[in-house]
Amino acid sequence: TSHALTVCPQCGQQQFRTTGQIRRLGWVLALLGAFLMIFMTWLSISIGSVILNSNYPGARSHFTGGPGMVMFIVGLFGIVLTFGIASFSAGIFQIKYGRRNKSLTTTIMVLGAMFMVVAGVVRVFV
Repeated sequence: TSHALTVCPQCGQQQFRTTGQIRRLGWVLALLGAFLMIFMTWLSISIGSVILNSNYPGARSHFTGGPGMVMFIVGLFGIVLTFGIASFSAGIFQIKYGRRNKSLTTTIMVLGAMFMVVAGVVRVFV
């Protein structure tokens, strides 16, 4: 058509989100991203202290995995933390500008795919 459409001419479905809807979804995305960042930071510190203090006499918790397991844990936590940062950033962008950022959305999708691959690999080997 020669003019912008907000609904489908055949079915009447709204094709595009309004600026207000995108901003509200941005708040959800930013809050979920912030939760992931805070939770993964706390979890990394907690697990890191268990790993570092495992060899001390009297330690309540012991890590029995090897260096490969430590690398796996750090890598997985890094992916989740990066996902949280990307989600938080995309949410802030949506709140500020009222539209989505395609590069941040693509980053979130790629990280989500990485989660699925890692989950599949862990399921196969565990």
